[in-house]
Amino acid sequence: MQTAFRTTALAGSVAMAMALTTGAASAATVTFDFTAANSGVASALSYTVGGVTLDVTSTGGNGRVQTWAGFGLGAPTDSHHQVDSYGIPETVNFVFSRLVQLVTVTFNAAYVDPWDDFALGQDGAVLATLDVTPSVDVSGLTSLADDFSIGAVGSVNFRSKASFSFDDDACEKVGKKKGSTEYNCYSAFKITSLTVTYEDLPPPPPPPPVPLPAAGGLLLGALGGLAALRRRKR
Repeated sequence: MQTAFRTTALAGSVAMAMALTTGAASAATVTFDFTAANSGVASALSYTVGGVTLDVTSTGGNGRVQTWAGFGLGAPTDSHHQVDSYGIPETVNFVFSRLVQLVTVTFNAAYVDPWDDFALGQDGAVLATLDVTPSVDVSGLTSLADDFSIGAVGSVNFRSKASFSFDDDACEKVGKKKGSTEYNCYSAFKITSLTVTYEDLPPPPPPPPVPLPAAGGLLLGALGGLAALRRRKR
Protein backbone atom coordinates (compact mmCIF):
# COMPACT_ATOMS: atom_id res chain seq x y z
CA MET A 1 0.00 0.00 0.00
CA GLN A 2 2.78 2.42 0.90
CA THR A 3 4.59 1.63 -2.38
CA ALA A 4 1.40 2.27 -4.34
CA PHE A 5 0.92 5.61 -2.57
CA ARG A 6 4.47 6.71 -3.36
CA THR A 7 4.01 5.76 -7.04
CA THR A 8 0.75 7.71 -7.23
CA ALA A 9 2.29 10.75 -5.52
CA LEU A 10 5.26 10.69 -7.91
CA ALA A 11 2.96 10.54 -10.93
CA GLY A 12 0.92 13.46 -9.58
CA SER A 13 4.06 15.55 -8.99
CA VAL A 14 5.28 14.90 -12.54
CA ALA A 15 1.89 15.85 -14.01
CA MET A 16 1.80 19.05 -11.94
CA ALA A 17 5.34 20.01 -13.00
CA MET A 18 4.45 19.47 -16.65
CA ALA A 19 1.31 21.56 -16.26
CA LEU A 20 3.29 24.42 -14.73
CA THR A 21 5.96 24.39 -17.44
CA THR A 22 3.62 23.96 -20.42
CA GLY A 23 1.65 27.06 -21.43
CA ALA A 24 -0.64 27.80 -24.32
CA ALA A 25 0.86 29.48 -27.40
CA SER A 26 0.31 33.23 -27.55
CA ALA A 27 0.31 35.58 -30.54
CA ALA A 28 3.13 38.12 -30.73
CA THR A 29 3.05 41.22 -32.95
CA VAL A 30 6.10 42.90 -34.51
CA THR A 31 6.56 45.80 -36.95
CA PHE A 32 9.39 46.14 -39.45
CA ASP A 33 10.19 49.83 -39.99
CA PHE A 34 11.84 50.71 -43.31
CA THR A 35 12.19 54.43 -42.57
CA ALA A 36 14.81 54.30 -39.82
CA ALA A 37 18.00 54.47 -41.90
CA ASN A 38 19.61 54.70 -45.34
CA SER A 39 20.58 51.21 -46.38
CA GLY A 40 22.35 51.91 -49.64
CA VAL A 41 21.65 49.87 -52.78
CA ALA A 42 21.64 46.13 -52.00
CA SER A 43 20.63 42.83 -53.55
CA ALA A 44 19.01 41.92 -50.22
CA LEU A 45 18.26 43.56 -46.87
CA SER A 46 17.83 41.73 -43.57
CA TYR A 47 15.96 42.78 -40.41
CA THR A 48 15.35 41.05 -37.07
CA VAL A 49 12.58 42.18 -34.72
CA GLY A 50 11.52 40.11 -31.72
CA GLY A 51 11.63 36.48 -32.73
CA VAL A 52 11.35 37.05 -36.49
CA THR A 53 14.02 37.67 -39.13
CA LEU A 54 12.96 39.21 -42.46
CA ASP A 55 14.92 39.13 -45.73
CA VAL A 56 13.88 41.61 -48.45
CA THR A 57 14.66 41.27 -52.16
CA SER A 58 13.09 42.51 -55.38
CA THR A 59 12.28 41.25 -58.86
CA GLY A 60 11.79 43.30 -61.99
CA GLY A 61 13.96 46.31 -62.74
CA ASN A 62 17.54 45.68 -61.66
CA GLY A 63 16.67 43.37 -58.77
CA ARG A 64 17.92 45.81 -56.11
CA VAL A 65 16.30 47.22 -52.96
CA GLN A 66 17.09 50.28 -50.88
CA THR A 67 15.72 52.22 -47.91
CA TRP A 68 15.82 55.97 -47.33
CA ALA A 69 15.60 57.44 -43.83
CA GLY A 70 12.18 58.97 -43.35
CA PHE A 71 10.92 57.77 -46.74
CA GLY A 72 10.83 53.98 -46.78
CA LEU A 73 11.64 51.02 -49.00
CA GLY A 74 11.91 51.21 -52.77
CA ALA A 75 13.57 49.71 -55.83
CA PRO A 76 16.38 51.97 -57.12
CA THR A 77 15.90 51.13 -60.80
CA ASP A 78 15.39 54.70 -62.01
CA SER A 79 15.34 58.24 -60.67
CA HIS A 80 12.02 57.64 -58.90
CA HIS A 81 13.54 55.03 -56.56
CA GLN A 82 10.06 53.66 -55.95
CA VAL A 83 8.43 50.30 -56.47
CA ASP A 84 6.65 51.05 -59.74
CA SER A 85 5.06 49.55 -62.85
CA TYR A 86 6.77 51.90 -65.29
CA GLY A 87 8.41 49.73 -67.93
CA ILE A 88 8.94 46.39 -66.15
CA PRO A 89 6.68 46.17 -63.06
CA GLU A 90 8.72 45.77 -59.87
CA THR A 91 7.91 43.51 -56.96
CA VAL A 92 9.39 43.46 -53.45
CA ASN A 93 9.68 40.02 -51.86
CA PHE A 94 9.55 39.43 -48.10
CA VAL A 95 10.78 36.12 -46.68
CA PHE A 96 10.37 35.49 -42.94
CA SER A 97 12.22 33.06 -40.70
CA ARG A 98 8.94 31.60 -39.45
CA LEU A 99 5.27 31.45 -40.32
CA VAL A 100 3.62 34.84 -39.91
CA GLN A 101 0.28 36.50 -40.52
CA LEU A 102 0.69 39.73 -42.47
CA VAL A 103 -1.56 42.31 -40.80
CA THR A 104 -0.78 45.81 -42.09
CA VAL A 105 1.22 47.39 -44.90
CA THR A 106 1.94 51.13 -44.73
CA PHE A 107 3.07 53.38 -47.57
CA ASN A 108 4.70 56.80 -47.64
CA ALA A 109 1.79 59.23 -47.93
CA ALA A 110 3.89 61.66 -49.96
CA TYR A 111 3.94 59.17 -52.85
CA VAL A 112 0.31 58.00 -52.70
CA ASP A 113 -1.71 58.94 -55.80
CA PRO A 114 -5.30 58.00 -56.72
CA TRP A 115 -4.17 55.62 -59.49
CA ASP A 116 -1.60 53.68 -57.46
CA ASP A 117 -2.38 49.98 -57.01
CA PHE A 118 -0.40 47.08 -55.58
CA ALA A 119 -0.69 43.31 -55.86
CA LEU A 120 -0.33 41.31 -52.66
CA GLY A 121 1.06 37.84 -53.25
CA GLN A 122 1.73 34.80 -51.12
CA ASP A 123 3.74 31.71 -52.09
CA GLY A 124 3.96 32.95 -55.68
CA ALA A 125 0.19 33.51 -56.10
CA VAL A 126 -1.57 36.89 -56.21
CA LEU A 127 -4.06 37.19 -53.34
CA ALA A 128 -5.55 40.57 -54.28
CA THR A 129 -4.98 43.85 -56.10
CA LEU A 130 -5.59 46.80 -53.79
CA ASP A 131 -5.48 50.58 -53.80
CA VAL A 132 -2.35 52.10 -52.28
CA THR A 133 -3.32 54.16 -49.23
CA PRO A 134 -1.15 55.28 -46.28
CA SER A 135 -2.20 52.20 -44.29
CA VAL A 136 -3.76 49.01 -45.66
CA ASP A 137 -5.17 46.27 -43.42
CA VAL A 138 -4.55 42.96 -45.19
CA SER A 139 -5.20 40.63 -42.25
CA GLY A 140 -8.38 39.32 -43.86
CA LEU A 141 -6.56 38.41 -47.07
CA THR A 142 -3.54 36.52 -45.77
CA SER A 143 -2.99 33.23 -44.00
CA LEU A 144 0.08 31.96 -42.20
CA ALA A 145 3.06 31.85 -44.59
CA ASP A 146 6.77 32.60 -44.53
CA ASP A 147 6.85 34.66 -47.73
CA PHE A 148 4.84 37.51 -49.17
CA SER A 149 5.31 39.85 -52.11
CA ILE A 150 4.10 43.36 -52.91
CA GLY A 151 4.23 44.43 -56.54
CA ALA A 152 3.26 47.55 -58.48
CA VAL A 153 0.49 47.03 -61.03
CA GLY A 154 -1.49 49.04 -63.57
CA SER A 155 0.72 50.58 -66.24
CA VAL A 156 -1.12 52.71 -68.79
CA ASN A 157 0.56 54.99 -71.30
CA PHE A 158 -1.06 58.07 -72.81
CA ARG A 159 0.14 59.61 -76.04
CA SER A 160 -0.96 62.74 -77.89
CA LYS A 161 -4.72 63.37 -77.81
CA ALA A 162 -5.21 60.09 -75.93
CA SER A 163 -7.83 60.20 -73.23
CA PHE A 164 -8.68 57.03 -71.38
CA SER A 165 -10.08 56.28 -67.97
CA PHE A 166 -8.25 54.04 -65.56
CA ASP A 167 -9.03 53.35 -61.93
CA ASP A 168 -12.06 55.60 -61.45
CA ASP A 169 -10.95 58.15 -64.06
CA ALA A 170 -7.94 59.14 -61.99
CA CYS A 171 -5.62 58.92 -64.99
CA GLU A 172 -7.98 60.62 -67.40
CA LYS A 173 -7.15 63.96 -65.80
CA VAL A 174 -3.46 63.65 -66.67
CA GLY A 175 -3.78 61.56 -69.82
CA LYS A 176 -4.49 64.40 -72.22
CA LYS A 177 -2.10 66.07 -74.58
CA LYS A 178 -0.10 69.10 -73.48
CA GLY A 179 1.96 70.16 -76.46
CA SER A 180 3.76 67.04 -77.62
CA THR A 181 4.41 65.64 -74.14
CA GLU A 182 3.65 61.98 -73.53
CA TYR A 183 1.80 61.33 -70.31
CA ASN A 184 2.09 58.12 -68.33
CA CYS A 185 -0.09 56.71 -65.63
CA TYR A 186 1.45 53.95 -63.53
CA SER A 187 1.63 52.76 -59.96
CA ALA A 188 4.55 53.91 -57.82
CA PHE A 189 5.09 53.83 -54.07
CA LYS A 190 7.52 53.40 -51.19
CA ILE A 191 6.73 50.94 -48.40
CA THR A 192 7.29 52.31 -44.90
CA SER A 193 6.48 49.31 -42.70
CA LEU A 194 5.05 45.82 -42.35
CA THR A 195 3.27 44.52 -39.27
CA VAL A 196 2.97 40.77 -38.71
CA THR A 197 1.82 38.42 -35.98
CA TYR A 198 3.16 34.97 -35.20
CA GLU A 199 2.58 32.19 -32.71
CA ASP A 200 5.00 32.62 -29.80
CA LEU A 201 5.36 29.01 -28.68
CA PRO A 202 6.42 28.30 -25.06
CA PRO A 203 9.57 26.26 -24.43
CA PRO A 204 9.05 22.48 -24.34
CA PRO A 205 8.50 20.93 -20.88
CA PRO A 206 11.45 19.17 -19.22
CA PRO A 207 11.51 15.39 -19.60
CA PRO A 208 9.87 13.44 -16.73
CA PRO A 209 12.22 11.88 -14.13
CA VAL A 210 13.41 8.40 -15.00
CA PRO A 211 11.96 5.90 -12.48
CA LEU A 212 14.43 3.65 -10.67
CA PRO A 213 14.33 0.14 -12.17
CA ALA A 214 13.25 -2.71 -9.88
CA ALA A 215 16.64 -4.38 -10.34
CA GLY A 216 18.31 -1.24 -9.05
CA GLY A 217 16.25 -1.39 -5.86
CA LEU A 218 17.21 -5.03 -5.26
CA LEU A 219 20.88 -4.18 -5.80
CA LEU A 220 20.77 -1.41 -3.21
CA GLY A 221 19.07 -3.78 -0.76
CA ALA A 222 21.76 -6.42 -1.30
CA LEU A 223 24.55 -3.90 -0.73
CA GLY A 224 22.88 -2.76 2.48
CA GLY A 225 22.64 -6.38 3.68
CA LEU A 226 26.35 -6.96 3.03
CA ALA A 227 27.25 -3.83 5.00
CA ALA A 228 25.16 -5.02 7.98
CA LEU A 229 26.77 -8.46 7.86
CA ARG A 230 30.25 -6.91 8.00
CA ARG A 231 29.30 -4.84 11.03
CA ARG A 232 28.14 -7.99 12.88
CA LYS A 233 31.43 -9.83 12.16
CA ARG A 234 33.38 -6.99 13.74
